[in-house]
Amino acid sequence: MKITARTLVAPCLILFLACFVGLRITSYTTSKIEISSDTRNVHSISIGSNDSNIIDNVQYSKSSLALKRLAQFHEVSSLANITNRTSLQSTERSYQRWSSSNKPNTNILSSLNFNDTDEDSINTEYNNTSSVKNIVDQFHELSSVNNSSTLKSDSNNKNSKRKQNKPYHYHDYAIFLVHYHKTGYVLSRELKHQVISTLEVAANLELPKVKKVQKNALSNYSNLAQFEVSGINEETGERVAFDQLGNWIQSAFPQRQHLGATNCPAGPLSKRGKGKPIHTTRGTKFQLQSSTIHIQESPDLFCSVDDLLDAMSLAKAGTKIIHLIRNPFEMTLSNFFYHSQTPTPEKWVHTDKPCQHLYPNNKSLSSYIASTLTSWARNRTDIPKVTQTDLDDIVDVCLSLWRKREDLTNATFYEHLLKLDKADALRLATAQMTIASSAANRYLAGGDLLRMANNIIKFEDMQASSSNIKVLSMPMGDFITDTKNATMKFIDFVFGDDKKITHEMRSNLAEQRAEKYKNKKASNSHVMSNNASLTESKEGLRQMLENDKHLGSILNLTEVIVNEALSLNTQM
Repeated sequence: MKITARTLVAPCLILFLACFVGLRITSYTTSKIEISSDTRNVHSISIGSNDSNIIDNVQYSKSSLALKRLAQFHEVSSLANITNRTSLQSTERSYQRWSSSNKPNTNILSSLNFNDTDEDSINTEYNNTSSVKNIVDQFHELSSVNNSSTLKSDSNNKNSKRKQNKPYHYHDYAIFLVHYHKTGYVLSRELKHQVISTLEVAANLELPKVKKVQKNALSNYSNLAQFEVSGINEETGERVAFDQLGNWIQSAFPQRQHLGATNCPAGPLSKRGKGKPIHTTRGTKFQLQSSTIHIQESPDLFCSVDDLLDAMSLAKAGTKIIHLIRNPFEMTLSNFFYHSQTPTPEKWVHTDKPCQHLYPNNKSLSSYIASTLTSWARNRTDIPKVTQTDLDDIVDVCLSLWRKREDLTNATFYEHLLKLDKADALRLATAQMTIASSAANRYLAGGDLLRMANNIIKFEDMQASSSNIKVLSMPMGDFITDTKNATMKFIDFVFGDDKKITHEMRSNLAEQRAEKYKNKKASNSHVMSNNASLTESKEGLRQMLENDKHLGSILNLTEVIVNEALSLNTQM
């Protein structure tokens, strides 16, 4: 047979392809990722030294949720050979979506629940090995945060590294300004409106310019009815102030309420129709956002510390909590004298049922809090102990005073405060402030003594668990007796050492507030006077409460909790 050039083409081509495939198979076997769950983390990742475009033989000795997720990542990547940059970016986004979907306190390989035969081997070819290797390295980093470490601590480490490079701006934080009935309702609004807003606008914009820009959202700072305010300058798109949630009437989140599924507060309120606040469809989850001030009265923080950290760690730098608290004896006495005025300042005392201690789900307020108090005091021998039985006894005390006298059979709560003898009227008002769920008065008041004690403990536990949480507990009394210094402490906590808001600006505003409060005290009957006879009466009533068989224990315990929270401020 005559051999020509044409007859040699096919055999040569076949031989060439066979050699090429053999070389590729050899290079494939040098790239291997081995993931073992024996130590409950990914302990080794090895990539072949040659710059092959292959990640081969992904082997699992056992599976776990994280390993399945990684397999999903590879599966997405291997739907087709990635031949362009756009496809690679899509793969990276798939991985990032998986990463962000995991709760930050989840140990990626903390639960193994698979049979020993579950094994996957995936062959995928990439045209950009280095980018894919980076993605796998990210997975390795997330998965091997020391066997017992959580993603929360990993997040804290990243925050620490960032702080070493560049400090956070104060707008990177969420601000959670919390108060209770008789601990600073008006004060919290004034601090938000007259202190934070005034300083920010003055520092970041020329005041005449703000007045001229009528459509700018910042003009809403002067509108106390505005529920949601943006701190973005609409002309430039730059942030010049905090966003705000909560107005003069309503809190950012429903006060004294929580979701049955989580025991955390419900999501944010919104304004619709005639301005009545309602839950929004997105308002089912309690979360705080960066660059936002959240004004909140008496929140039901009955969920776990981990759940609260999830809600408060979403902001870039974390959350700053300003907790306006008060000595419980001062709080209850102020409550009693305030609501027994003629006429009474608030309408709900005409319709309230002060002994209603149950929520609509028939669980009592105290049932959510008793265990927190017990745990806090467990190893202490120097403080009073309070049990669930003790709190149930306060309900009985309340019921023994409510509509038991013949002339009070159909009387209102307000009429009881006027007609009972002063000691019993105070005991009834104090019981309402301790055990009432507030469901009977549309969650306007009641039970704030227990909520305050519970939330102090929760905030302390959160701060101890995460560097992203910073707490400043402030007594209302400081804003009365030393207005300037208290205001300065508040300003410095919110703004830190920001140079744009100068010390002179801070000091001038604090002095203005001190002068304003001095004038207000002289003309406002709401600010309790220093009348000698009233002071003597209050002291006698306080001693009565301290020694009360049923009310004394919770009041004395709460006083210890408050005092210790305030003492932590001196250590900051």
